[in-house]
Amino acid sequence: MKINSLSKTNKKVNEDVYGYTHYAAWVIDGATGYEKDLLSEVKSDAWWFVQSISKYIKESIDNFDLSIEEVIQNSVIKTKEF
Repeated sequence: MKINSLSKTNKKVNEDVYGYTHYAAWVIDGATGYEKDLLSEVKSDAWWFVQSISKYIKESIDNFDLSIEEVIQNSVIKTKEF
């Protein structure tokens, strides 16, 4: 499978992310936060959030014992725990 992508932004940081495995593909549209202070020393809070969610999705999306809802829920829970 060949995946091509194009994502442009006028912002300093691209807060959108895509990911894929052999069985699935996803796109997450990050949204810039209102706060100027960051939660941690990263490019932006939205960038950190979409990267974290995408990482956990990639780790579990091919586990066919989980529903897509469970994969997303678990991804959010793991990101919150971080």
